[in-house]
Amino acid sequence: MNRDIIKDQFTKVSLTPTRIIVLIALWMVLIQNEAFFGTLLIDYPMGLDQVGFLICVSIFLMAFIVLEFTLLAAVIPVRVAASIVLVVSASTSFFMSEYGTIFNRVMIRNLMETNISEAQGLIGWSLVQWILLTAVLPILAMWNIPWRASSYGKSLKTYGLTLVASLLIMSC
Repeated sequence: MNRDIIKDQFTKVSLTPTRIIVLIALWMVLIQNEAFFGTLLIDYPMGLDQVGFLICVSIFLMAFIVLEFTLLAAVIPVRVAASIVLVVSASTSFFMSEYGTIFNRVMIRNLMETNISEAQGLIGWSLVQWILLTAVLPILAMWNIPWRASSYGKSLKTYGLTLVASLLIMSC
């Protein structure tokens, strides 16, 4: 009985592409940027005067992720794009937190040149757990929540407004 009530409440929620983008960006800022915020708090120790700065950085980061994600979603279906981005960002956030690495062009090139035996040393149970927790769970939730589809034209208009809003937030 309780299971049916929970299922009914869960199915009343519907997602739009923009909601998915914003929710995924929020998830990435709050969950997958531990290393970034850890380093930021080392450079700018937390105090009452730093709370505003931390909030502004978080909002800027979220707006930047929304901007990038919206551009990607204009050419790739949102759920597919979100699934790919979540897995890639979960992997990179794990290595950033675990090994203190920063991903740039050189690191990505080295990653592509790595052979399987080198990669096996980096892949362990903790990486799998992290990806399951921070990528697979939100992906499963996203794919199981009903979708409110809109026309391609309306989606482009919404994406355009989302891009403008992101740019305005980032410029403040």
